[in-house]
Amino acid sequence: MPAIHEGEIVVRNANRLIEAAKLFGIARLFTEQNARGLGPTVGEIAVEKDRLVHK
Repeated sequence: MPAIHEGEIVVRNANRLIEAAKLFGIARLFTEQNARGLGPTVGEIAVEKDRLVHK
């Protein structure tokens, strides 16, 4: 993620939050804003495709 400062850390933290939510039984929902123009969510983030909403 070259456009985001310290993108590797951002991805790592996002995955930590996803895993913590799973452990605590917290529902997860993922959204993508303008995926055609900005591109899809990076593959390194563990997005659950059945919980992905395109906006």
